[in-house]
Amino acid sequence: MADRVAVLNTEMNSEMLEYAVETTREAFGKYKVETQIAEFIKKRLDEKYAQSWHCVVGTWYGRLSASEEPS
Repeated sequence: MADRVAVLNTEMNSEMLEYAVETTREAFGKYKVETQIAEFIKKRLDEKYAQSWHCVVGTWYGRLSASEEPS
């Protein structure tokens, strides 16, 4: 994975974003299969932030989702 990371849109705070980027870099360094990369990232984020995270890794896909504002 290239050292350059482009985050186009996020609702994460800066600490969470930094952790996610570093975890992603680690995953790409350890694994070559996209499903293994996604699983590694999801597990790490679930462990640290105790939420149900979704992780998509691939080159051709479409995605649409919505999130609710925290109460």
